[in-house]
Amino acid sequence: MRRDGRGIFRKARLALFLGSTALATAGHGAPAIAQQQVSYNIPAGSLGLALTTWARASGMKFLASSQVLSGQRTQGLSGSYAPHQALDALLRGTNLAYNISGSTATISDPGQSGAGSGASDDVVVLDVITVSDAGNPVYRPFETAAPVAYISQETIERFRGSSPADIFRGTPGVMSGEARNGAGAIDVNIRGMQGFGRVATTIDGAENGVTVYQGYQGLSNRTYVDPDLLAGIEITKGSDVASRGIAGTVTMRTLDAGDIVKPGETWGVRVKGEFGTNSAEPEAGAKGGYLWPSTPWSAPVAVPSASGMDRPGPFDPRNGSASFAAGVKEENYDLFAAYAYRNRGNYFAGTNGPGASPVNTGPKSVCGTYVCTDWPSYVDNTGLTNYRAGEEVLNTQLETESWITKATVRFGDGHSLQAGYTGYRAEAGDLLASRFTGERGQPRQQNQSAGTTVDTGTLRYRWNPEDNDLIDLKSNLWTTRLELRNPRRGSTIPTPESIGLPAGYRTGSDTVMWGADATNTAHLGFEQYGALDLTSGVSYLSEDTRPSGYSQALEGWLNLRDAQREEAAVFSKVAYQPLDWLTLNAGLRYSHYWSDDRSTNSNSSYVNPEPQRDEGGFSPSVGVTVEPVDGAQFYVNYSNALRFPSLFEAGSAFTIIPNPDLKPERSSNWEVGVNYVRDGLFAAEDQGMLKFSYFNWDVKDYVTREFRAFQGDGYEWYGMQVYNIDRAKFAGLEFSALYQNAGFTAAFGANYYLDIEYCRTANNCDSKTLYGDYATNQVPPEYMVNLTVSQKFLDDALTLGGQVSYIGPRAIGHGQVTAQGAAQFITQINWKPYVLVDLFAEYKINDDLTASLRVENVTDEYYVDPLGLVNQPGPGRTFYAGLTGRFGGDQKPPTLMPPLRSAGQGVDWTGLYAGFHAGGVLAHIDGTTTTLNGLPSAIAATESADLDLGDNYLWGVQGGFNYQLANGFVFGMEADVSKTYLSGSQKALATEGALAGTDMLQAETRYDIDLMASLRGRIGYAFDNGLFLYATGGAAFARENMKRDQYISADAWGSDSYGTSTKIFSTESVKIDRTGWTIGGGAEYAINDRWSIKADYTFTRFAARTATFANARAGVGKDYTTRERTGTTIEPPNEFLCEILGGDFCLPTETPVYTTTTHPGSSSIANGRSASDSLDLHMVKVGLNYRF
Repeated sequence: MRRDGRGIFRKARLALFLGSTALATAGHGAPAIAQQQVSYNIPAGSLGLALTTWARASGMKFLASSQVLSGQRTQGLSGSYAPHQALDALLRGTNLAYNISGSTATISDPGQSGAGSGASDDVVVLDVITVSDAGNPVYRPFETAAPVAYISQETIERFRGSSPADIFRGTPGVMSGEARNGAGAIDVNIRGMQGFGRVATTIDGAENGVTVYQGYQGLSNRTYVDPDLLAGIEITKGSDVASRGIAGTVTMRTLDAGDIVKPGETWGVRVKGEFGTNSAEPEAGAKGGYLWPSTPWSAPVAVPSASGMDRPGPFDPRNGSASFAAGVKEENYDLFAAYAYRNRGNYFAGTNGPGASPVNTGPKSVCGTYVCTDWPSYVDNTGLTNYRAGEEVLNTQLETESWITKATVRFGDGHSLQAGYTGYRAEAGDLLASRFTGERGQPRQQNQSAGTTVDTGTLRYRWNPEDNDLIDLKSNLWTTRLELRNPRRGSTIPTPESIGLPAGYRTGSDTVMWGADATNTAHLGFEQYGALDLTSGVSYLSEDTRPSGYSQALEGWLNLRDAQREEAAVFSKVAYQPLDWLTLNAGLRYSHYWSDDRSTNSNSSYVNPEPQRDEGGFSPSVGVTVEPVDGAQFYVNYSNALRFPSLFEAGSAFTIIPNPDLKPERSSNWEVGVNYVRDGLFAAEDQGMLKFSYFNWDVKDYVTREFRAFQGDGYEWYGMQVYNIDRAKFAGLEFSALYQNAGFTAAFGANYYLDIEYCRTANNCDSKTLYGDYATNQVPPEYMVNLTVSQKFLDDALTLGGQVSYIGPRAIGHGQVTAQGAAQFITQINWKPYVLVDLFAEYKINDDLTASLRVENVTDEYYVDPLGLVNQPGPGRTFYAGLTGRFGGDQKPPTLMPPLRSAGQGVDWTGLYAGFHAGGVLAHIDGTTTTLNGLPSAIAATESADLDLGDNYLWGVQGGFNYQLANGFVFGMEADVSKTYLSGSQKALATEGALAGTDMLQAETRYDIDLMASLRGRIGYAFDNGLFLYATGGAAFARENMKRDQYISADAWGSDSYGTSTKIFSTESVKIDRTGWTIGGGAEYAINDRWSIKADYTFTRFAARTATFANARAGVGKDYTTRERTGTTIEPPNEFLCEILGGDFCLPTETPVYTTTTHPGSSSIANGRSASDSLDLHMVKVGLNYRF
């Protein structure tokens, strides 16, 4: 259990003597440890250094003499391979042979004699390496003195499930919520905690999280991922000073070239196709389950749906997937691209279990929240849900597309730079959870699905020089744009068509996230005083979420989020090993957050007195690890971590009243555990591993939700609010084990919760969730057990295996009914314990083709997943059959990366070049707006543009040609195209009548610039040190979209034309292609004869262009009426009254005559708008060029 540490733990060295070596061949038998897939990243260079890196990563030792290794070099290796395959590749071309015995590889030269003895010059002193930070990730959980877990690509492919949430099944203490209504996303729960940033989830170092409104039923906290393109998942349970997640961190890595290119080859292609059963094409409006009696006087009969029971047979494929991945690996660069597509209709539930079943129970008193009703004959549903066994489960369809591109450049001396892009598109069934929570509501297939668009860009840099133990620097810059579109969840009025939008227009949110982080690990050795690892880092995260276009107007009362949040942190942690068997750990993190609630509803002091917030604090940690014997670790860790309010909790969102007194959560986490690894457990070449841990978390100021009273001016009103209870507690046991022997692998995992409590006050704790709290459906099963086994046959060509999972009952009860605000706004989704069995078979037809067969839920179990918000069952028995082809070759690709340029060596810039760039842009729009005929108007003038645009980032490509003169001057032309997200809106306030001086809108003009390009000349001077300074200028082009929203009075009536508020009335849009000029300057530096980095600044001006909107109105006033006296009439006296009463009753009566006139309001007058706007931009771009 001792890490090599590149100089750490030198006392663990062992002198391995190679006196006489039996000659070996490459056709050896690989033991169990050599059959696991390991991720390698070994650069070309010295074979001795490469073998040391291989040993660390493989968890093995190697024996070799200095004479054998002297002068030997290797082409390197990158990707996931079995250790013996990686060794084959490293030794290719060296004429060396090897033999593996147990966990030791012996390297020899068949051309040398075996003579040699003793501690001569042939002695090679090597570290005993059993654990390495870069070691086999499958073994790493059993070698790490912390609560970590790993899910390999192999496991994901074999037990993928029907939802991304299924990939976590079998990991002790880890699940994902909303498995069947998650729209292709995950919501990770670690040890009972999830949501609001409690679990930090990243994909290639980037985040894409969003909070989705689910009515009173709660929220979904979603991260979108495609398991078909995942290479592995690392999980840390509990806090770590390097992460903001107080419940844990989930780090996902996508495929890259090393996962596709075989050892010894330079390019590779992987093509996969798979068909599945147990699904049907959704039919809008279809109904499922039973229609139950709705009143006591209804007929006591549950009427079954006429459809949904036509489940296809096991040999009738109805869903499928396909993916393509290609990679190129050269000594100094990697290129990679992948695409995946998956389409599945609604799945069918299993047939064995508690499906919907009507039973007439006779007279019964049924009580709701406020009243009880007597039924003379009550028909009860004895099933878990209102779906029958074997029935089609509506709104569970999922269609996804994903893209990945990556380019990695290695510059030498440990420098590498990777640029990547990930795209994700999904259309999925997605119910508003509060509309389908009980076992009696009849499900209905929605007319629309929910759409998701995710675009992520990453730029990752690493510097890890071989000869410097003080530098292992990793940095990452990333940005994500996430667009969510769903069927309307709030008001149904107005309709989209009534304001000029297409029918079926979907509402949603647009989220922009970006972040940066950097860490460095220094390895320090103090000879007899031990060794130390020091890791320091910084991180920054920005989230900006706002309603998508017209969502606020269409959703009505549903207050959509419009807010921004930032969080920055610095941290440091140290691992000090004064003795071989003792390691002391300590860490400290300081983090600070800022939030800004832009929602109009929440910025008044009445609702949110603190729309802008910021706070900071420290999070310490300590730990100790004892290794009394080789292969055993005992550890105790403690951390005290802060979690600041999330973007949702700190602002106004949905139906939640912001809480200005909300405090951050602080979690005190204890972890006590043991790891044990032993070779030769039952046989000479087997290996066994186990991990056992106890955890105890005490989360002070835990954030919950309740329905509570608020004091108005002389009255009391009620609403929902998040607030801090005294604490929440989580404690339990976890166990994992792994055994391997001669192609047989068994993995076992289990966890058991000893205690889960929620404490409203320090003296009022209970093992029950609060009635109104989101945690109602975040409580995990009390215990879970999982066993996975596999066995290889036919010289490893055939692999058979399976997985058995037992899911226990809910860990604690529900409902502290004595709590204030105990109204049950969240319905508990019930499940019963169940067993799932999955089987798989893989057959390697030849070196290039592998066939696979999977059967999920073999016993066709009818079950309901834990942690769901919608009451529906999981998928029944499903068959999958697939074929994977892997092809490649060793043809040498173009040399894109020559050696680094020597100091003082000049570069000839002449020739063609191409590259990519990213950067930021500041944009300002200024203009004048008149009526359509060009006449000035006071109301039209309020719409004149004067605003800065937001979403100030861009990325794109460039290419050009340079010509360098003998005197060093360089002339050239460059063209570039940039994707931009610039957007902003000019809001014009109403100025008429009583609306004047209010915040009511009369119009809003939206500006979006999504594409820019330029064609520029460049002139500059090239210095001998590789620096090229230049000035640039030329033509610029931009694509702009303008939308104008017209508002009218919302509540005017009678003689009042204006009322007190306005609402959207219509919308118009115009597209403009702009042409302008740009000028600037920059610098480019040649890394070598092919690659260069650049940075430049440009100022761009687009002259005024005019956009017209014919339907714009003169104002917001509605038609109004006036009543005027226009005359009188003389009525003769009533003869009857005159005769009886006499007097004045005998006189004629004069009656005034009034005329009511309807006048057109200003909103009835279409005078149009003419907007003449100019655009100025300041752009800074950083890029990478390749010169041909």
